[in-house]
Parts: sequence; structure tokens; C-alpha cells
Amino acid sequence: MGNLFNPDALLWRWCSRILDVMVLSILWFFCSLPAVTAGAASAALYDAAVHGIRRDEPGAYARFLRTFRRELKTGCLASLLWGAVIAAPLLSAALQAAARWYWNYEIGFELLVYNALFTIAGMFILVKRHAK
Repeated sequence: MGNLFNPDALLWRWCSRILDVMVLSILWFFCSLPAVTAGAASAALYDAAVHGIRRDEPGAYARFLRTFRRELKTGCLASLLWGAVIAAPLLSAALQAAARWYWNYEIGFELLVYNALFTIAGMFILVKRHAK
């Protein structure tokens, strides 16, 4: 019973890790509210979780904020690129529907080729950026 109130006891270490996961998740949520910063927030969450929770290093919250600031530029660019890759098929579907409705014209194959090339180019840029 005397070990129950020891801060190094298994119960309190487990509670501390649960609290760390909850606070890091809340930090990630608020840093991801502008969708452009979701990449940097996800990178910071992963880094803080690995170092703070898995390796049991102190300062998980400070590490999250430090990594978020460091990865903000790269994360925003990657989020914008992936947003464009995701938006391209949606835009082509909207253009296709507008062309069918307004001009009564099918433009499916041209936009399909455009979408495929755009997606491949975006993935190539991301892979080359992180291969350095």
C-alpha cells in the first residue's frame, strides 16, 4: 500500500502516459485546425509520441511545439501539394458535370489523363524531396 503513492509506481507512470497521449492529441487537433498545417502537426505528433511516450524521454509537449515550428514550412508545402492532388479529381468531376450540363459534351478521357499525370508528378516531387 505504501508503493501506491510513489510517483514512480506503475499506476502513476501509466496515468502519466495516458495524460501525455491526451494532451498531445489536443495539441495536434488545435495545430491542425488550419488544414494547411496538418502535415506539420502530424510530424510533430509522431516525433513527440516516439520520443516522449515510447522512449520515455521528458518534455514531450515542448518537443511537439519545437518540431511543429521546425516542420511548419515543409509541412505546409506538403499539405498544399497533397490538397492539390486530392482536389484534382474533384475539380475534374465538377468540370465534367458542367461540360455535360452546359455544352452537352463529354471530356472524360482528357481529364483522366490530366489527373493521372498530375498525381504522378505530385508523388514524384514528394519522394524526391524526402530522398535527400
